[in-house]
Amino acid sequence: MVAKLKYKVLGYTNPIGMSAVPLVTIIQKEGSLWAVFPDSSHKKLSNKGKKLEELESYMPELNKKYIEEGEYSYLTSKKIIITGSPHDILKKIKTDFYLTKDPLHKEMLRDLMKAEQSYLEKLEIKERSSDRIGLLIKEYLIDLKRKRKTKESRKDRLKDYRNKKSKKFNFYNTSKINNYKNYILKHLSEGKRDKAFNELYRLISYQIRVSSPKQIVKSLCDLSNEIQNLYKLESAMAVILYAEQFNVKDPYIWIQKAEVLKSLGDYETAKEIYLEVQREFSDNVVAKNGYAEVLKSLGDYEAAKEIYLEVQREFPNDVVAKTGYAEVLKSLGDYEAAKRIYLEVQREFPDNIVAKTGYATVLKSLGDYEAAKEIYLEVQREFPNDVVAKTGYAEVLKSLGDYEAAKMIYLEVQREFSDNVVVKTGYAEVLKSLGDYEAAKEIYLEVQREFSDNVVAKNGYAEVLKSL
Repeated sequence: MVAKLKYKVLGYTNPIGMSAVPLVTIIQKEGSLWAVFPDSSHKKLSNKGKKLEELESYMPELNKKYIEEGEYSYLTSKKIIITGSPHDILKKIKTDFYLTKDPLHKEMLRDLMKAEQSYLEKLEIKERSSDRIGLLIKEYLIDLKRKRKTKESRKDRLKDYRNKKSKKFNFYNTSKINNYKNYILKHLSEGKRDKAFNELYRLISYQIRVSSPKQIVKSLCDLSNEIQNLYKLESAMAVILYAEQFNVKDPYIWIQKAEVLKSLGDYETAKEIYLEVQREFSDNVVAKNGYAEVLKSLGDYEAAKEIYLEVQREFPNDVVAKTGYAEVLKSLGDYEAAKRIYLEVQREFPDNIVAKTGYATVLKSLGDYEAAKEIYLEVQREFPNDVVAKTGYAEVLKSLGDYEAAKMIYLEVQREFSDNVVVKTGYAEVLKSLGDYEAAKEIYLEVQREFSDNVVAKNGYAEVLKSL
C-alpha cells in the first residue's frame, strides 16, 4: 500500500477531514520519496535525512497546530521540519534558497515567499480595515494577481473573460445589477445608509462573479453619478473610491471623482484632477467642460468662457459647452446674450432641463418673476425631483416677498436633499429676510464649516452680524 503525505507549500495537511486542495503530494514508491505536482508531473526526492516513517510521526502535532493555531510547517532541503508563522519560517531558512541546488526546493521556497506576501497583505487588510467592501475588493485583486502568474490560470482567465464579455448584454445580469442599484438609491433617499451599503456589498460581490474589472468600474461610476444626483455626496464619493481600488485606467473614474468634489465645494482638488485627465487624455471633452465649470465656480469667468468657446469650435453641437457658456455670460451680467443661447439650445434640444432652468434664472435676474415662476413649475411637472427647479421656484417666491411659502419649499427640499448647500443657504436667506437672524447665523456657520470657500455663506453671515 502506498503511504501518502499531503504537502501544501506552507505546510503538511492531513487529507482526512481537510478541505484544502494540496499543491504537492509526497508519496513513497519503491522505497523512495516522490513529489507529484497538480499537473501529474513528478520528481524523485533525495532519501537523505529523515525517513518517511519519522516524518509521518510528526503529522498529528503539525495538523493540530495548522488547524488550531494557524501555524505552518516547511520541509527544508535537508528534510528538516520547521513549524511557525510564515515570517518565522523564512527567517530560519533564509539561506536555504541560496544553498540548495534542488530545483524542487527552490520552487517550494518561491511559493512560500509568495504565499507569505499574500498572507501578510490579507492580514494587513484585516487589521487596518473594518470596511468589508474594501476588503472584498482587495482580496479579489490579490487573487487576480496570483492567478495571472500561471499558464493554466491565463487560459482560464481568457475563457472567463470571453464568458464575461458575452454576458455583457445578458438581460438577466443587467436586470439583477439594476435591481441592486435601485435598492441602494432607495435606501439612501430614505436615509438608510447602512442598508444601502449592504446592498452595495452584494452588488460588487455579484459583479465580481459575472463582470470584468472594467465593467465593474463603469457600473460603480454610473452609480456614484446617480447618488450624486440625490445630493448624497459622501456616499457618492465612497462609491467612486471603491471604483478606484480596481486599478483600471479609465478617465471616467477621475472625472466622476472631480464632479463629486466640485459638488462638495473642493474646487481646487477637482481642478487638479480635470487638468490631470486632460494631460493624459487630451481629447476628453468631459474633462474640458468640467475644468471650465470649476473655473466658473471659482469666479474666473473669462478663463471659463475661453474654454467653453474652444470646446464649441471643436464640437459645435456640444450642449454642455453651450449651456456652460450661457451660464458664464449670465454671471458676467450679459443676460440678453445668455437668454439668446438658452433659447437656441431649447430649439435644438427641447427636453434639455439645464437650458430650461437656465432660461428661467435669466428671466428671474431680468426681473420677470412671473415668467420665471411658470417655467420652474413646468419643469417640476416634467421632473418632480429636480432640485434646481424647486430651489429656483423658492428663489422667485422670495423675490416676490412670499417668504413663508419660500421657507416651506426650502424645508421640503432639505428633507429630500439634506446635503444640498444651495438649499441651506437659500433657507438661511429666507430666515434673514424674516428677521430670524440667530437661526440664519447658525446655518451660515454650518455651511462655512462644511464649505469654507462658499461666498454666499460668508456674505450672508457678515450681513447677519451687521443686522445684529
